[in-house]
This record gives sequence, structure tokens and C-alpha cells, in this order.
Amino acid sequence: MATYAEYTDLIDKFAEHMSREGAYQVLDFSIGEIRMWRFMNHQLFTLVRIQDGGPNSIPTIDITGGGACGLRPSGELFRYLATPDEKFQFGSRFASIRKDGLALSGARLALPLAVLDHRDPECTRFTVAMIENLGLYSRQTAEEVIPSCGGRLLNGFDEDDVANLFGASTGNLSGVPVVPHRSF
Repeated sequence: MATYAEYTDLIDKFAEHMSREGAYQVLDFSIGEIRMWRFMNHQLFTLVRIQDGGPNSIPTIDITGGGACGLRPSGELFRYLATPDEKFQFGSRFASIRKDGLALSGARLALPLAVLDHRDPECTRFTVAMIENLGLYSRQTAEEVIPSCGGRLLNGFDEDDVANLFGASTGNLSGVPVVPHRSF
């Protein structure tokens, strides 16, 4: 079983490695008291959040791929996102209607840290694969819905994209400040 500190260290090491390799630009940042990482390149935008369990919760890792924002909400959009897709078997697609009446889409996977062992190479590979695959899957889905629903791709370089994706994935759509810590 991985602890909050052990899994945070694992994500830090992965972020440093991928940034050094040039595969992603990675920013370590916080929204309020929550520490997160933002993985970005020309193909994907993925947020990773590890939350320490409090007295009434358990430690979790939450991986959210950024899709599109500014989508016109419609039955067609929600039906498409709710339809199972054989291209990707983990996580789930979502859309969230924002205060401006437009929707934001992405894909998300949340797991309790208790099911992951940071010393097990398979668990590490799974986590790393989910960071990339949820971002790619969200981007691919967004490219499929934008022609009929409008909107634009989330890119992760825009601070509003980060706050909006975080809000949509957690249900907090009130707009929260993004405070960068460091770039890897």
C-alpha cells in the first residue's frame, strides 16, 4: 500500500524524468491546499492530483485528461460521452456544464492509493500509462465532438483551462486560483 508521501515522490520523479526527456512540460502547482501536476505537450493535457486522506476520507490519486471547453450542451454531446467506447477501457468520459452555460469535457480515473504499491513496477507503469492515455483519449474525444458542438481544445498552458478542468473533475465550478510551484 502506497502512502501519500511515497506516491507524491513517485509522481515527482516521473515528472522530472519526462520533462528532462522533453516528452512533456510539467508544472507542479496547487489549487488551494491541493497539490497537483500538469502534464502538457502538443498532443495532451493531463492533471494529476494526489489527495491525502483526512479523518473521513482515504488517500487517492486522481488523473484527469483535458478535452474541450466551450461546448454547446446537447443531448447529442451527453449521449456520445455516455456511450461506452472500446478504444479505452479505464476511467470515464465526462462533461460538466459551467456557469457560462457551456460544457467542458474530459476523462477521469480516480483510485485509492491502497490498491497501488509504488514499489511494484506494474503499478508504476499503470499510473504512468494512465497519465498519457487519459490525456490522449480526452483529446481524441474532444476532436470528435467539437465539429458538432463547437468549443475548443483545452491545452493546459492557459491557467483558466487548468482551473476549469479541476473544477469540472471535482464538481467545484466556482473558479479557484492556480498557484504554480515549479516547473520540472
